[in-house]
Amino acid sequence: MSRHVLFVLTHSPFDCASGAAISTRTVAEMLAGQGYEVMVLGVTAVEGAAGAEDHVSEMTQMGVGLAARKIDGVTVYEGRHRGVDYALLKTGGCPTDWMHDTRAADTFEQILVGILSAYQPGAVMTYGGSERGWNWINIIKGSGAAIILLIHNMAYNDASYFEAADLVVVPSQYAANEYNGKLNAECVGLGLPIDRASVVNEASDERVFVTMVNPSVEKGLWVVAQLAEVLGERRPDIPVLIIEGRGTGGMLLEAGRMGGFDLGRHESLMFSGPVSDMREVYGVSRMVLMPSVIAESGGRVAAEAMMNGLPALVSDRGALPEIVGQGGFVLPMPEQVTLKMDRPVECEVVTAWVNLIEKLTDDEVFYTDASRRAAEEAVKFDPAEVCERFVERLEQVLTIPG
Repeated sequence: MSRHVLFVLTHSPFDCASGAAISTRTVAEMLAGQGYEVMVLGVTAVEGAAGAEDHVSEMTQMGVGLAARKIDGVTVYEGRHRGVDYALLKTGGCPTDWMHDTRAADTFEQILVGILSAYQPGAVMTYGGSERGWNWINIIKGSGAAIILLIHNMAYNDASYFEAADLVVVPSQYAANEYNGKLNAECVGLGLPIDRASVVNEASDERVFVTMVNPSVEKGLWVVAQLAEVLGERRPDIPVLIIEGRGTGGMLLEAGRMGGFDLGRHESLMFSGPVSDMREVYGVSRMVLMPSVIAESGGRVAAEAMMNGLPALVSDRGALPEIVGQGGFVLPMPEQVTLKMDRPVECEVVTAWVNLIEKLTDDEVFYTDASRRAAEEAVKFDPAEVCERFVERLEQVLTIPG
């Protein structure tokens, strides 16, 4: 039986602004730690604004040393990191755009064919659903390897894409149930793959910020804009930290202007670019907000916060109630709050959020109990148990190519 596993990705596995990238890389490292030979084929495209050169510099800062070589005039970065072999094609644009470059897409498929022939993986893990993605599925099927789809969101609408796979993995039971009802697709909820050592800050005692990661429309831009305005006016002593991802600080400031207020005047509102080491963020955070508008398939930030003993305040969309369980606070998001909004929500929508933030700030007994419950609930994210579930399912589908 082949114990070689190949991951085929539409973006960089080292994109710190992408939960999908982080989760996928974590699975790869988990399997490498279990004795599998693991390789990742990806590109340098990232969800943020960084270009290929900037992202290579980011990888270097993360301790990822990949060497560049040319294939038909195109640069590929290759190397090994934490037990996993990498081959990343240098591309421009974001993960959804680079495949429109025919030369880049053709070269990527050429590399894929070569790796399948030389590496002989028993299983290939991928996701995407793009037009080129179907080419990859057919190429992989032709190699004889099993196909495992790692699904990180609720945006898939094509049942045939799921049917082409030998196994479909999602991060929650909510996602498994929804896709079963929506596409009649059998999915397995194996939990959120999180490397505890990479996210838990054991040392910090300076936890003061109300933190929100990635202020995009999907993650609650219009909610956070109003929340930051109300909190800044009412409680300027409570510092708010915004970590950029697809959503940026500029987007949040512009959202405020659309609502007729200037968020830039609040000295308590602070911004940071994408962060590769989230321990630094959780080390200064007192609580974490996740007011998502979309139906989340998981809730990685909430889970990581709870592993740090931080209360997670989340909306009731998608899998978020399942993720936080008894270890966080679920606040109803009104049905009228949708992706179609073009200005901040009404003050009434954030009243419960602001009241809870104030209580968690002012009532130390209440906060201590919330922190304890968060840490206790987070036991369900134990990496060893998640890894065991992945390995069990992987062994069921592994095949010998050819």
